[in-house]
Amino acid sequence: MPDRRLITDRTLKALRPAPKGSRLEIWDIREPGFGVRVSDREDADPRRRGKAGKITFVLYGRFTTGAPPTRRVIGDYPGVSLEQARDTAGRWKSLVGKGVDPSIVEAGARAEAARVEALRNQANFGAIAETWLLDKVRKERRGKPVERVFRATFVTAWGERAITDITPRDVLAIINAKKRKAPEVARALLTMISRFFNWAIDQQVYGITSSPCDRLKATKLIGERTPRTRRLSDIELLAFWRATRRSDCPVCAAYRTLLLTALRLNEAVEMSWSEFADDSTVIRRAA
Repeated sequence: MPDRRLITDRTLKALRPAPKGSRLEIWDIREPGFGVRVSDREDADPRRRGKAGKITFVLYGRFTTGAPPTRRVIGDYPGVSLEQARDTAGRWKSLVGKGVDPSIVEAGARAEAARVEALRNQANFGAIAETWLLDKVRKERRGKPVERVFRATFVTAWGERAITDITPRDVLAIINAKKRKAPEVARALLTMISRFFNWAIDQQVYGITSSPCDRLKATKLIGERTPRTRRLSDIELLAFWRATRRSDCPVCAAYRTLLLTALRLNEAVEMSWSEFADDSTVIRRAA
C-alpha cells in the first residue's frame, strides 16, 4: 500500500534511512504525483547527517503522449527546499498539460543560464582589466607601476564582479579609505580608475554605457591640491651637490641638471646635444 500523507518539513526532518538494500517512497496528498524517495544511505549533508536517509523529491507521471508513467527527479533535500520542489512539480505538470516535455524546457533553461554565466565571466572586472593592462597600460612609459597598483587595489577588490555591477559607492569606499592616510595616492587612484572605465566604455563591447566615476570629483572628495612650498636650505644644497659629485652614479649629472635648471625630470634626462647652444650651454626649451 503506497504511503500517502501531507509532506511537511517536519515530516522530512524526522525520516529515517530506508532498510538496507531498499528505499521508501512517500506521496503527497496535496500535490498528486509529487513525493519523496528515501534511500538506505545516510544523508551526506552535515545538517542532517545521522538523522535521516537521503531524501530526493520526485514527480510521477506520464511526461509525453503515449509514454508509460515514470518518476523524474526534482532535486535532493535540503539543497532543494520543500516549497521549491512543490513549485517545480506544479510547473512541470502545467507543461505536461500543454503537451510540452518539462525536460526540454529545463535543458533550455540550463543552457541559457550557462550562456549568461559565460558572458558574465567574460565581462567581469578582472578579465576586462587584463585586456586594458595588456593593450593600453603596458605600452606606456610608467605602465609597470600603474599595473602593479591597479592590480593590488582594484583587481583584488572587484576581480570576480561584473563590470556593470561596480557602483560609485564601491569606488568611494576605496578612495575614502586611502585619502585618510595618503590623499595624493587617493587622487592618483581616482584618476586611474576613471581612465579604466572610460576606456571600457569606448570599447562598446562590455555592456557598460556610463562610468561610476562620472560624478566623483577629486577636489570635492579629497580637497584642493596643496602646492609644495618647501625649498632646500643652503646647507642642504651644498650636501646634495657634494653627494652627487662624489658618486659615480650615472644619473647624478641629471640630478644636478634638475637642480640648476628647474626642468621636469623627463626634460632633463631625455635631452640631446642638439638642444644645447654651442659653448654657452643655453638649453632650448620647447614653447
